[in-house]
Amino acid sequence: LRMRTTPKAGYEPNFKIFCGGTCYKSSDMIPKVEYKNDPLIVLDIPECPVVDEVLVVFYTKGALGKKKKMLSFWFHTSFVGEDGVIVVDKKDMDKAVKDKKHKKYDKDFKIEVHLKDVPEEEEDGWKDPRLSRHDKM
Repeated sequence: LRMRTTPKAGYEPNFKIFCGGTCYKSSDMIPKVEYKNDPLIVLDIPECPVVDEVLVVFYTKGALGKKKKMLSFWFHTSFVGEDGVIVVDKKDMDKAVKDKKHKKYDKDFKIEVHLKDVPEEEEDGWKDPRLSRHDKM
């Protein structure tokens, strides 16, 4: 995942990736780091097999340190191009789209999702028939 520009209040990555009945949590995948005024945040996450509809939800700390939904977006793996990259613009993100005056996010804020090819067969010889060519984050 790559975040182009930092949310204006800074950001300590806290997100979840939902696919089918699986939930991947950032707290299980990446160290806690706070970013401020960075033009690019690269979140190197381990492989997360995803297929079909995928929901990505980013959180921030609200009042009293409680987790609060910051933004979210959906994508479908069958619509991924040959390069394996999905670019989600601010206008296509739930909650972020409401920031019309660019108080929370720059006007060019976007998130890139980089997917990798799935091997033809998994180690145990079984292959999920739903997996398309770009199905690992």
